[in-house]
Amino acid sequence: MNNAICILIDSVVWDCFGNKRIKESPTPFLDSLKKESLIAESLFSQGPYTDAATKSLYTGRNCLDDFGYFFKLNSSRYTHFDAFHDNGFETYGFYYPYYLYGPNIKKSIDHTIYTSGFLYDSEWGGIFDYYAKIVNQRDLSSLEIDLLIKRINLMFDSWISFYNDILVNDESRMLIEKEMSNFDLLIALKKLTNEREKFNTNKVEYIHSILNGGKEHELAKIDFIDVDALINRDYLKKEVFRKYRKIFKKISINNFVANSLHNKPNIKRVIYSIKNYIKTKEKNNLRFLSNFYHCINSTKEFISNSNLKRWQNMPSARRQLDTAFSILKNRKSKIPFYLSLHLLDPHEYISFFSYDIQNNNIMKEEFEMINKYINSCGTCFKGSLPYILTIRYVDFCIEKFCEKLKEIGLWENTSLLIVADHGSSYSYYPLHGIPVNCFDEECYHIPMMIRNPNSEMRKVEKYFSSMDVFPTFFDILGIKKPDSFIGKSMLVDSGLDYIITEYMGSGCPDMLSKKIWFSIRDKNYCIGLKVPINNTFEKREINEVYDIKKDKNCFYNLKDKLDVSSYDYLLSKIESRFYEIKEDVCSFISGVKNEHRK
Repeated sequence: MNNAICILIDSVVWDCFGNKRIKESPTPFLDSLKKESLIAESLFSQGPYTDAATKSLYTGRNCLDDFGYFFKLNSSRYTHFDAFHDNGFETYGFYYPYYLYGPNIKKSIDHTIYTSGFLYDSEWGGIFDYYAKIVNQRDLSSLEIDLLIKRINLMFDSWISFYNDILVNDESRMLIEKEMSNFDLLIALKKLTNEREKFNTNKVEYIHSILNGGKEHELAKIDFIDVDALINRDYLKKEVFRKYRKIFKKISINNFVANSLHNKPNIKRVIYSIKNYIKTKEKNNLRFLSNFYHCINSTKEFISNSNLKRWQNMPSARRQLDTAFSILKNRKSKIPFYLSLHLLDPHEYISFFSYDIQNNNIMKEEFEMINKYINSCGTCFKGSLPYILTIRYVDFCIEKFCEKLKEIGLWENTSLLIVADHGSSYSYYPLHGIPVNCFDEECYHIPMMIRNPNSEMRKVEKYFSSMDVFPTFFDILGIKKPDSFIGKSMLVDSGLDYIITEYMGSGCPDMLSKKIWFSIRDKNYCIGLKVPINNTFEKREINEVYDIKKDKNCFYNLKDKLDVSSYDYLLSKIESRFYEIKEDVCSFISGVKNEHRK
């Protein structure tokens, strides 16, 4: 049985693989693997950010099944790690601790390698801030209290497990050793344990202490693992930005020229948007103009952002892949392995070089590669060149990793899955409005390829969802798909003529009272709508309607002009899915209530 590696690249738009919108492909190495790969051309994430997107990807289920992603992956019965572990693979997971892998998932991860400290801000912004605003208006219901108790228990389980792991296991802290140099782990663990004891003493009172305390709560003062410790800003200033200033200048000029030529909003759209703004007073009608400004100034903003605290929260692609190779090289076991990595270089605060490695030879190698690529593509591209360069950088790092696998004899018995969790608004093509929390195709349409030794190239053209990715990977590897995975294998399923996306909007994924954000598209239309989870489908709010045949980039919203009968056949599919979700939520809530009675 082959080994298996999944490299998830955060925030990649599907057309940034290959030369679909760029003269010179930023992924020459991945392109070279196509002859042995299955390639999905119309794969869509179900959500536009990681928590929503990976719920579907890693569990083989719809994003909003099993009470959505309120408990991250933990409310689903099975994950990718479980599937590989139960099929006899030794499993390796590179991930950040606030992703909250609870004990049921952790038991299937044989080797955990953490990529950051525990960011309480993520918990506050993702869950608690939402309920803090609610308690200013009304009391929490008993069900909301029960859900928060489960969520806080999950947080403590994952956080304490993280500290215990890095306390006793050298391997688990390989990537954050230097960040921990001024961090007293034993004191932090003691404080955290004390907080859990307070929680266990009076759970309701503790919940209110969190909601009232905000970012000043004791939990916010525990983890000070310095994610900036590996970023030497003097080195960046002298040995990167100053030394390679001619390259940065070239990036800036080419980016400005290319987007002025190929990505500048036309007069028709500007007039249309100004009229809509005057009519509605909604600033989002003009947001694409500020996004164009950010696009042509993205090189300057990249350099400026590098001075921000927490500019990068995770190790660079090169450090992660080098560490992964070191582990595989020293591995003694003969059983097959499954390795899961999550690379964040193309994420919002992008980077296209190894910012956390102070090595002049490595910098020289990477900037020679960058310079060569810039010269090759010239001004024949659309969107932010710094963003495109992050894709080129990640491809370069993956190539080096795979070359090393060849050197130790692993390449010919290892299957490689390359996939994005979701797309990105920050490639700035096409130019749309509010980033991330939107219905724009570039936030959902993602690349995927599975390279299998000695296989033939196969392209899948019809629509598939990210929940179909791992069932396909299992099929290629000869692994039985877990019963809980409802996704289809692209090897045997013919795909769909339409695709649905679903998630709970920004912030807390409250499955009791928020609106579900749905979109559906086929060859004719793209529809974006919001439906209150606690109401009927008739209460839907249709937000956006686009005629794809006439407006492929979805610039001109026809929701007030096109009769609903034209696209009602698509709404009926959303309606069916909506009631499936409602039924699933009721079933989950019943289980929570039964737990409470016990």
